Amino acid sequence: MGVHRTSTIMAMSPKRLRATVTFSTALAAFAAASGEEVPDIRSVEPDLVVPAMVGGVPAPGRRVKQTTAGWENTQVHHALYLPVDWQPEMRYPVIVEYAGNGPFTSPYGDVSTGKVEGSCMGYGISGGQGVIWVCMPCLDNAGARNVTSWWGNHPEYKVQPTIDYCMATLRMICERYGGDPTKVFLAGFSRGSIACNYIGLHNDAWTLRDIPSRRALRKWFAATLVAGTAGANDQPPPAGAFRRGFR
Repeated sequence: MGVHRTSTIMAMSPKRLRATVTFSTALAAFAAASGEEVPDIRSVEPDLVVPAMVGGVPAPGRRVKQTTAGWENTQVHHALYLPVDWQPEMRYPVIVEYAGNGPFTSPYGDVSTGKVEGSCMGYGISGGQGVIWVCMPCLDNAGARNVTSWWGNHPEYKVQPTIDYCMATLRMICERYGGDPTKVFLAGFSRGSIACNYIGLHNDAWTLRDIPSRRALRKWFAATLVAGTAGANDQPPPAGAFRRGFR
């Protein structure tokens, strides 16, 4: 097993992480209760600039458009980022991010396009170092193109094509770029936060196909962090998107 590199938040102790989340929640609640104006987020100077998705070959510090083998004759694609300190002989945690529904623009100018190239949470978590970041698509019922609203198409909203592409892409990233299959982190905004749970925990079958033993399976889930944020103005998903339920 190679050396693992993790971002600051991943290396944070559970006690410190709980304290950070609790403080942030309490601060927001205090501001709401006191009636104080919350600063416009656009007034805060960004300390990170998310790399644009480009074509070409993956390389350290580049975010490239890729299509996994088996989907070459479709319009399906994901965005892969290798950290600036990436080395071929090393092993790295993998952040898998799902975008929110789109197109959407908040009153503060925050934009969710629903496209893989519009995602930015994984880069904000890692700072572009020590972690492989992949923005996964949600696919239509036929598994032939990316969709920007939920997964699948009305009325079936089939989720299996999205799961199949995710698993095939993760396998490729681990084999070709040094992703560590015991350190996979799911993250998402809005629709993506729901995808973390609904897609990530949909059933055991696809996980058991890719992990050779139940012991390894337990390690997989023990090492997987599911994180996401849902906005206050999020609309509930269509009923068909959850017809199959959790298994």
